[in-house]
Amino acid sequence: MGATGAARIVQIHPTRKCNLSCLHCYSQSSPRERGALEIDLLCEAVSAAAAEGYNTVSLSGGEPLLYAPLRELLQHARGCGMRTTVTTNGMLLTARNIERLRDTVDVLAISIDGVPASHNRMRGNALAFDAMQSRLAAVRAAGLNFGFIFTLTQHNLDELDWVKEFAVTEGAQLLQIHPLEEVGN
Repeated sequence: MGATGAARIVQIHPTRKCNLSCLHCYSQSSPRERGALEIDLLCEAVSAAAAEGYNTVSLSGGEPLLYAPLRELLQHARGCGMRTTVTTNGMLLTARNIERLRDTVDVLAISIDGVPASHNRMRGNALAFDAMQSRLAAVRAAGLNFGFIFTLTQHNLDELDWVKEFAVTEGAQLLQIHPLEEVGN
């Protein structure tokens, strides 16, 4: 990607629909949300961003794996010469969804919130960590570059070393740390 600061990133949230209702969601996404942006509108926006010198499209949400034309949007961005990233909670990384990402995503970012109990509490789902972790072998087998995004709070600061070790053990290419933002949920 080049030197730090060389990336010009356009962030797109194609849907606020999500399979989880996370306590710290900045976009107030949830299973109750139904709306999604039209693929034609997003492709037009990506083309315009590329023409203005943006070189990376970063998709999150909501859960981008719930956006039906995700692969089409990623292919369009690639066709515009852009790098692509997708941020997911990891629970929906099924064989079908991994295939949708294959050859269209440069970096897959998976959210993590600490040790399993902390992750499950923040995600509002007792199975969130185990489901996410169980999908990682297939992600590695598909050869996808992946990493973790850790949302740092006053309640999980002491879990950062554990998260770092988990990322290394699972073969992550990156660990990004985001401080909790006081927006959304």
